[in-house]
Amino acid sequence: MLWLRNKAGKSGIGNLKHEYAKLKAITDFQKTSKKEILMINKIFSLSQNVRYVAIYRDGKLETRSKEGTVGSSGSESDRYEELLVNPTLLTLAAQRGNIDCGGLEYLIIRYGNFFQFVLPTPWGHVSVCIEKDADPVAIGLKVKSLIKEDW
Repeated sequence: MLWLRNKAGKSGIGNLKHEYAKLKAITDFQKTSKKEILMINKIFSLSQNVRYVAIYRDGKLETRSKEGTVGSSGSESDRYEELLVNPTLLTLAAQRGNIDCGGLEYLIIRYGNFFQFVLPTPWGHVSVCIEKDADPVAIGLKVKSLIKEDW
């Protein structure tokens, strides 16, 4: 058995458990982040018309943008969209959908320069920016299938 003494002079196994929990949280975050990066790569491979992908999972945001897209929003703007706008829109649409519309499957937003497909999940959401001349429903359904298959 290992005993540790903290700054206050108290000793006990509890300190070791605390240090182990911190180390485990870091390791779990690294695994989670790696899983999101792999999923982002899979989503980009679905279509040349995918411009940007974000996965907001359990309070952690992972994003990636395609290089050289015309009419892109800024990365800071994208971050706020994923942390504030999309969760709010999903909550509002889901509440309305749950009244008498059969729930919410996904959202498609048509901005001037692109479409934004937003898929609610039990752990957050997946957001995919799609070229304005592409079919957002077809690409979105591929994303939905991929998420359902892998998660």
